[in-house]
Amino acid sequence: ISFEYQFDSWERHREMLACMDYIPAGPLMDISVTSGNMEEVYLPHWIDTESTSPDMFGVLHKDSCGESVENVPE
Repeated sequence: ISFEYQFDSWERHREMLACMDYIPAGPLMDISVTSGNMEEVYLPHWIDTESTSPDMFGVLHKDSCGESVENVPE
């Protein structure tokens, strides 16, 4: 498998995030598979659960089916 990634801008996602009551709180990665088939990729996500509740956070996923926000597990 081969893939490329780069940091991306939140700008085109701001309206959708605002409708869901979310604000960007970290980097946005644009990951593209250049050869092969990628079923999953694990990227580091960390939240200070001592001072905040994990249910206040979500992870934006975008693929050929559209966009979704995944809840952050404890």
